[in-house]
Amino acid sequence: MVLGALSPRARNAQVAMYQAGEVQYIVATDAIGMGLNLDVDHVSFSAVQKYDGRRHRKLTTAELAQIAGRAGRHRRDGTFGSTKAMGPLEPDVVSAIERHNFAVQEQVFWRNSDLDFRSVDALLASLRRRPNLRCLILDKQGEDQGALEDLARSAEVQDLASDPDGVRLLWQICQVPDYRKTLTGSHVELLGRVFGYLRRDGVLPDSWVAGRIARLDRTDGDIDTLMARIAFVRTWTYLSFQRDWMRDPKQWQERARTVEDRLSDALHARLTERFVDTERRHRVPSAPAARVLDAPDGSVEVAFDGRMHFAGQTVARLVGSDDVFRPHIKLIGMSDAAPANRQQLRVRLERRVRDQVDVLVGPLRKGGEGLQHAGRALLYLLERHLGSVPVSAVRRELKAMTSDERTALQALGVNFGQRLLWVPQALTDKAVRWRVLLWALRHRLDPMPRLPGAGLETLAVDSSWPVELYVAAGYEVRGPLAIRADLSSRPPR
Repeated sequence: MVLGALSPRARNAQVAMYQAGEVQYIVATDAIGMGLNLDVDHVSFSAVQKYDGRRHRKLTTAELAQIAGRAGRHRRDGTFGSTKAMGPLEPDVVSAIERHNFAVQEQVFWRNSDLDFRSVDALLASLRRRPNLRCLILDKQGEDQGALEDLARSAEVQDLASDPDGVRLLWQICQVPDYRKTLTGSHVELLGRVFGYLRRDGVLPDSWVAGRIARLDRTDGDIDTLMARIAFVRTWTYLSFQRDWMRDPKQWQERARTVEDRLSDALHARLTERFVDTERRHRVPSAPAARVLDAPDGSVEVAFDGRMHFAGQTVARLVGSDDVFRPHIKLIGMSDAAPANRQQLRVRLERRVRDQVDVLVGPLRKGGEGLQHAGRALLYLLERHLGSVPVSAVRRELKAMTSDERTALQALGVNFGQRLLWVPQALTDKAVRWRVLLWALRHRLDPMPRLPGAGLETLAVDSSWPVELYVAAGYEVRGPLAIRADLSSRPPR
C-alpha cells in the first residue's frame, strides 16, 4: 500500500515487499507518482478523482500521466488502463497521455512575499494583497493563512503579538504543517499554545513536550489510529527542528524520531497483516466466492429484504447508506475467502446494484444537454426521486421551464401528469420493487417493507409504513389506495 498519509519508513517498507517479489500487486493513491521508482509493468486506474485538501476534483491529464508513467519507466515499455468497475478512460485522455500533449499552464497561484509585520492586521492585509498580473491568481486558502486568521480572533494572541517580533514569531508558528489534516480547531489550538509558551517563556516547557510525545508512544490500535499518531508525532519532529524553540532540541528530535519509527514499524506490520496475509495470499478463493466471481452477470438475485442470493445461497445483504443509489454491501459466509477475493466480490455485487440503478435513472443522467437551469433541476429531482416526483415538489421548476425544455424532457421519456411526473421504466414491477428497496435502505426501515403486487395500478395502503414509501415507489396515496403514477395522472373520463 502506498498512501500519502504513510510515514516514509512505513511507505518504504511496503515498497520493499513489492520490489522483493513478496507480493504481486501494489495498491496506491496518486502518491505513487511522487518520488518512487518501482518495477511496475502496468498501472490500472480505479478512480480519476481525488480530494486535494480543499475539494473533490478530477485529476488533470498531466497528473494522470505522471501516475501512468510509473509503469515501465526508462528500462522498458509499460502499459496503463483502468479497472472494469471504473470503466474505460476517455479516448482523448489516453491520447494526451501517450503523446505527452498537455494543456499549457496559463495561470499560477501567487501570494505576496513582501509582508508587513507591524501588526497582525497589517500582516493579514499584506497576505490578502492581489497580484498585478493576469497570469497570477491570489491563493486565499493557504493553511498557514487560515491558522493566522483563526488565531487573530483571540484577544490574548493579539496582546502577545503587539510588536513586529511577536508578529514574525506568530507567522512562523502558523506555518507549522498540519500533518493530521484534522480540519478542526485542534491544530490551531496547538499553535496557539506553542505561541503562548514561546512568547512568555522563550522555549517550550520540557514537561509539556514530554507529555504530548508520550501520549503518542503506543503501538496498539487499528491502521487509522496508527496513521493519526504518526501524523501527530511528525508535528513534534518539525517543532524540534525549529531554532531555539526547545532547550535541548537534539534530545527531542531523537525522541520523536524513535516514536515515529516504532509507530511506522507497527503500521507496516498491521498493513501486511490486513492486506497481504501471508498464510492466505496464495490460497485459492473459497468456493462460494469463486463461483460468484466466475458467474455471468445477472446470476445474483436480490430479494425484497436486501439479501443477495446466488444458486440458492445467501452471499451478501445490502445495508443502508446516505446515498440512495449506493447502499453498502455486507458479505455473508465469506470469512474464509482471501481479502483480495472478498474485495473483488464486493465490487462485483456493487456493480449488480449499479446496473439496476442505471435501468431506473440512466437515461435521466445522460439527457441534460441543451436544458436550461429549470430543466436540469427537474431532471435531477426526477433522478433523486428514483423516476417519479410529485408535481407539488417541482412547481417552481415547472413554472420556470420553457416550452422547448418541456419538449426536450418529453423526448427523454418524461411524462407530465396532473399530479406526478414519471418515466415509464420506473413503473415496471421490477423497477417498483427496486425503488422500495433502495428507499427503505436509505431510510433504515426495519423490518424491510414488501409491497404485494408491486407494479399494479392500485395497491391497498398499509398504514404501518410511511406514505413517503409509496410516493418513492411511484404511487400517489388517496385514502386507502395507492394509485400508480400513470393511472393517477390520467384525466377523468
